[in-house]
Amino acid sequence: MFNPDVGSGRCDFPGGDAREPFHSMKRLLAFPPETTLYTGHGYPTSNEYTSRDQLPYVTVGEQKKKSKHIKNNSSEDDFVKWRSQRDKEMSEPKLVHQAMQVNVRGGRMPSKSHDGKAYLLYLINVPKVLVTGNQRCNSRRIRI
Repeated sequence: MFNPDVGSGRCDFPGGDAREPFHSMKRLLAFPPETTLYTGHGYPTSNEYTSRDQLPYVTVGEQKKKSKHIKNNSSEDDFVKWRSQRDKEMSEPKLVHQAMQVNVRGGRMPSKSHDGKAYLLYLINVPKVLVTGNQRCNSRRIRI
């Protein structure tokens, strides 16, 4: 959960699940209104969203009143549907591939597959048309 005018983070990265931030936000918003939340993201200072000073924290009351991504009475399914649709419409962040290489799932290795092996999968950018033998792929994201 970011500051109210920024909302919530994307959930469409590998291992992402829109249900997790929904539950986290609900737990945080259950605290008393005067509780201070340090969001970890002070941006934006001035861009398309707003023109405000950087804020290192907000209160639970401010989140409940102003958050553009979570409403006190929105259902989990509504949030997941909205978050998933919004994520599909967003462009890829500039440094996502570099971040993934460094982050490697926050230090957690992937769980084992059906064959008993753990596979670490990365998204890669490929030309619009990838030729493999006689097979053509018109996708920008592939699994290898």
